[in-house]
Amino acid sequence: SGLLLCAKTYVGYFAAKFQFNNRRVQKNYIALCQGRFQKAPLTMDFPLRTTEIAPGISRSRVDENGQTALTEVLKVVHLSDSQEQAWSLLS
Repeated sequence: SGLLLCAKTYVGYFAAKFQFNNRRVQKNYIALCQGRFQKAPLTMDFPLRTTEIAPGISRSRVDENGQTALTEVLKVVHLSDSQEQAWSLLS
C-alpha cells in the first residue's frame, strides 16, 4: 500500500521528492478496523522501524531507534455488520 505519484517533468519529480524527503507532505488516510476503536481525537506519537520480513513484504513496529511517526485520529464511526460484528471507521 502507499501513494503512487507521477511527475510530468524532471523538475516536478525533484520538487516532489524534495518535499517528501523533508516531510513537507501531509498524508490523510481512512482505515476500517475490526472491533470498537476508542473515541477520537487521539494522537499516537511513537517511533516506528520498518523491516523487510520477506522479499517485497515489510512490517512496521514501535522501536525507540525508529523514525518519528505521528498519527492523529480525528474521527471514529462505529459500525456493525449483519452478523452484529463491530467495526470502526477511522480518519
